[in-house]
Amino acid sequence: MREIKFRAKTKSYDTSASYWITGLFLKDGSDYLMNDMYLSIDPETIGQFIGILDSANVEIYENDIVELNIDGKKQRAVVEYRDGCFYPFNGNDCGCCSDEVSWLPNEKLWRFLVIGNLTDNPELKP
Repeated sequence: MREIKFRAKTKSYDTSASYWITGLFLKDGSDYLMNDMYLSIDPETIGQFIGILDSANVEIYENDIVELNIDGKKQRAVVEYRDGCFYPFNGNDCGCCSDEVSWLPNEKLWRFLVIGNLTDNPELKP
C-alpha cells in the first residue's frame, strides 16, 4: 500500500521566502492545518505523492515535470491525475506519454527523472 501524503508551497509576500512542505492537510476556512500548525499555503500548488520514486530516488508528486527515457529517446511530461490513475502527459500522443499510458504498470520499463514542477519551473513544461 502506498503512503498518502501531499506537497504544497507556503504563501509569502516575498516569494523567495516560500518553501515546500509535505504531509496531510486539513482545510480550515482559508487556512490549512498540518501537523497541528496553521500554515498559509497556495492551494494551486497542492499535489499528491503518486507512491513511487524516480530514478534518483526522489518522490514523484502530481504536477511534477519528469523526463522519460524510452528506447533512448528523452521526452518531458507532466504528472497528472486522470480517470483514477497518475499519468505522464505531454499534451499530445507521442506514442509513449499519451493520456492512455499509466505509470504503475510500466514503472519497471521506463526510466524517469523529476526535473522540476509546474510551480517553480513552468518553462520546463512540454
